[in-house]
Amino acid sequence: MTNIYLVNMIDIKRKTKADWEKEFKIFNINYKSTYKCLNNYKEFIKSTYKCSDYIITEEIVGYFTNKKTAQHMLSKNIYDVNDGGIYPYAIIIELPANVFYPESFSMAKRVQIYKFVKNSTLNTMIYKCLVDENGGFKKDNLLNDEEFIKVLFEYYK
Repeated sequence: MTNIYLVNMIDIKRKTKADWEKEFKIFNINYKSTYKCLNNYKEFIKSTYKCSDYIITEEIVGYFTNKKTAQHMLSKNIYDVNDGGIYPYAIIIELPANVFYPESFSMAKRVQIYKFVKNSTLNTMIYKCLVDENGGFKKDNLLNDEEFIKVLFEYYK
């Protein structure tokens, strides 16, 4: 089977109480006051959607037929795709090609997560891969954002 590799730029943050309240107001406007209180709304959302405690913003910036090319293009276009620091993470997702609805295909998606970090040796910014080839956390990951990485794994499962 042929695969396609999507390169997504990602921003993630934990929802604040103000975020939940704003979302609740918009939901009630759109759906005519389905839920009367914020707590009931939160219970519904958390039971329905993965990673609902987070705001995840994503932008697909590339489609490739080769994983190495996707990785190379991410590193060569780092300042363009990072958009001035807006996207602290990049994800390369492997999906089947030549099928309808590849996101829902039964094969497990393979996801590589990268973090925008400063490389002190080169005195420049790079995207550092945070997962190994088997999809687990790299042992040498010294970044303190494991919470967000776990959420991104769950979100893209």
